[in-house]
Amino acid sequence: MKLELRRVTVRTPRAQDARRSWPERESLLLRVTDAQGRQGVGEASPLPGYCTDTLDEVEAALRALTPSALAAALEPKPARSALSAVAALVSANLPSARMALETAALDLLGHQQGLSAPL
Repeated sequence: MKLELRRVTVRTPRAQDARRSWPERESLLLRVTDAQGRQGVGEASPLPGYCTDTLDEVEAALRALTPSALAAALEPKPARSALSAVAALVSANLPSARMALETAALDLLGHQQGLSAPL
């Protein structure tokens, strides 16, 4: 299992609420690759002022994951059990990190099972 992280910045000139604007958004892309080369992708984009976690915290949590722990979490069947195990790898206090990891895991499980999303 391989985990890759990459920060990206996207221009969002019209993103705003009544008090703030976000002319650009910084995100973290997560790619997980299994031993057969199948990949799953997730992303984290905590919105400053709304989210309880920051992109730096998300990145630190995801970098702390070990490939072996993720591989072990993805082993249980059905996919719902694997997803629960994957979610437990990251603190519930970091919802953006969990979302990125869960999305990447679901994407990978879908590729492994030949489905658009595991049921």
